[in-house]
Amino acid sequence: MAASGMYIPAEEKSTVCVFDNIFADIGDEQSIQESLSTFSSHMTNIVEILNCASSNSLVLLDELGSGTDPVEGSSLAISILDALNQKGCLTLSTTHYPEVKNYALVTDGFENASSEFDVQSLCPTYKLLIGVPGQSNAFAISKRLGLDESILEKAESLVSSNTVSIEDILRSIYDDKKKIEEEKEKILSNSKEIEELKNYLKNQKNDLDKSQAESVNLAKEKARQILLDAKEEADEILRDLENTSSKSEANKLRRKLKEKISENTFTHNVEDFSPLSNSQIHIGDFVKINPIGMNGQILSIPDKSR
Repeated sequence: MAASGMYIPAEEKSTVCVFDNIFADIGDEQSIQESLSTFSSHMTNIVEILNCASSNSLVLLDELGSGTDPVEGSSLAISILDALNQKGCLTLSTTHYPEVKNYALVTDGFENASSEFDVQSLCPTYKLLIGVPGQSNAFAISKRLGLDESILEKAESLVSSNTVSIEDILRSIYDDKKKIEEEKEKILSNSKEIEELKNYLKNQKNDLDKSQAESVNLAKEKARQILLDAKEEADEILRDLENTSSKSEANKLRRKLKEKISENTFTHNVEDFSPLSNSQIHIGDFVKINPIGMNGQILSIPDKSR
């Protein structure tokens, strides 16, 4: 898909290798006609892979070394993987051999991984755990499927102490890795919630700032209109005053002008309001503007030019 320019189902900044060849030995290809056993059929494929693979090849191997004596099969699997590693191939191999898992734990160029499996439900969880070798869970699965307890106890007694110790270590690593993955998921979930809350608060602040700006602009427009109306009325009275020759009429117009001035002069209660000096004013402060009876926020500091 990547080589064809198609979008791939992966996270951003993911990298994709483009291989010259992809080799796979998967499944049971035994043949009665050609007198091939399971092991022989696998080994035929692997010989061809070893001859053809290059440092830019991908090699997929399923249950490498199976179909023969476990001791010899595990040793052969390790040798084949080491040869592919020397070639520089990117190789993915599945195995149930503890010897192969242990080799990957202590050898540079190798990495264990496992697919998480729920023993209780006998179902895979489809979660890949990098760095953790998988467990066979043979005893646990057999017990869940109803195998007689006495048979299980006999089987467990036949397992060597070294194998038990290694399995215990693997189980401990697996459990620790699982807990780490669960904590990681919780952290990612919490981070997502925090980011959503952050965006919500940011939007709320933007809405509040917009509302405050609209209120300030509305108050300014209202005050401007009041002053314009008052000026227009005062101008009209003054024109009438200039055109009248009657003293009584002039006095009447003066009283009317005084009343209009009184009506359009903002008053305040001295006990509730005291003027602020420039040193007391800071950008961002919220104040109450008593003359117009509204709240506002200081957006800029006044200077002599304003």
